[in-house]
Amino acid sequence: EGLIYLCLCSMQRVVRTNARACQPVPGTKLMHRCSKRPPHKIQAASDKSETPPLRQDLNIVLVNPQIPQNTGNACRTAAATGVPMHLVGPLGFSTDDNMLKRAGLDYWHAVCVHTHESWEAFHNYFLSLPDPKRLVAFTVYGSTSHHGLEYQPGDWLVFGSEVSGLSPQAHDDIKRGGGALVKIPIRDTYVRSLNLATSVGIGTFEALRQLDADKPDIVYPRASPSWDEVVAKHFAPKD
Repeated sequence: EGLIYLCLCSMQRVVRTNARACQPVPGTKLMHRCSKRPPHKIQAASDKSETPPLRQDLNIVLVNPQIPQNTGNACRTAAATGVPMHLVGPLGFSTDDNMLKRAGLDYWHAVCVHTHESWEAFHNYFLSLPDPKRLVAFTVYGSTSHHGLEYQPGDWLVFGSEVSGLSPQAHDDIKRGGGALVKIPIRDTYVRSLNLATSVGIGTFEALRQLDADKPDIVYPRASPSWDEVVAKHFAPKD
């Protein structure tokens, strides 16, 4: 009691999770992830109703990601925020790739990940969803800065490949559907873009900052190790 266990099992369901669990959805494949380690313990509030559920107002979409470490670290952001992750193929790696698991570390079982075979498959799936919904593409060809956009519930944050970015077709589909093209401002004299996982973190936390602006500022305490344990270990006599 007081602890939430979040783990994707091989039967496409979530075991002992909070109320709004990651579930398979039509047109997508729910990735099966079960850590061989015991389920990670997430500190819950004293009132179970205060435990943060999987977010329903935001999604992260990686289109044609090529580097498994980047996807694994983007999934770290998804696990830390409770935002569902969508991977759009073709991928540049196997979802069983050891590097992806290594980048995912011990939180990989806590990520809600759906996969789509292609941009067309994903876009058709997205169009089938009820409103409110909007695609927000992070692209070097964006017409406004990422922090100049007013984010809204139902936004899907779309990030392109590390190699080629988002395709012209994706740009066109997003613009035609009333979506937004945003750019993270950088000095591009020596670099053409930021790392994918870095961009995901910047975009996700800016969206959450705006979406949660009117909500109470709740900080959940660290379960383990506690600060006293850290201090005790730091000052413990060395052998």
